[in-house]
Amino acid sequence: MSQTKIAIIPSRRWKNTRTGQTASIRGAVPYLSLKDQRDWNVETSGFTVRITETNGNVTVGAGRSPFSTLEAASEYVAQYVNTFNAVIETNHC
Repeated sequence: MSQTKIAIIPSRRWKNTRTGQTASIRGAVPYLSLKDQRDWNVETSGFTVRITETNGNVTVGAGRSPFSTLEAASEYVAQYVNTFNAVIETNHC
């Protein structure tokens, strides 16, 4: 029987270089035209988690802002592993 897996991954988001606005990379692109597109870039900002359930469903994120440090993300992962009997996935990124 397989177990739920959790991995720490970089948190990535769209960011508008002109306005500072941010948007998720897991949805539609945040720009409406090619002219607007030049103001948007994907940036890495902290860390989040990727959870792969035994049925193959994948969830990215912990329902909160990204962890600012790898240590904070690691603490969350340790709590998740202890609570849900999950395993840490180390072959990521």
